[in-house]
Amino acid sequence: MQFNTFVSSIKDLKRCVNAPNLQEILLQPTLLARQGQLSQQQVQSLASTAVEFGLRPVLVWDILMPEKVMNRICEQLTQWDLSKFEAVRVCDPGAAWWLKTHYPTIALQFVVETGNHNLEALRGWCEIFSG
Repeated sequence: MQFNTFVSSIKDLKRCVNAPNLQEILLQPTLLARQGQLSQQQVQSLASTAVEFGLRPVLVWDILMPEKVMNRICEQLTQWDLSKFEAVRVCDPGAAWWLKTHYPTIALQFVVETGNHNLEALRGWCEIFSG
């Protein structure tokens, strides 16, 4: 079984390196995550360090937002280096679609804790985002 955990400091990263079966770390920026407390610079720095330590950094984008807010966030994200992340964990279908359109090579981890998340709906989401 593989594990992941949230990271907010270098100290956290160092603990993760020695944890068995932990390869993926989750980074929560204030801009994108409900419980985010990290600045863009902190997230970028931790992602780079995680890669140096042999860990897979995943960007958490789990806020749901109206279109105007999403447009503002997406504009800011164009200034980020998303190539540092193995994947983006995303909750909002609009955000997932924006990522698929603008960053087609980045893996998506679609969080389906709200909305239609029965088996048929999940298959539909897979079809939409994998094609």
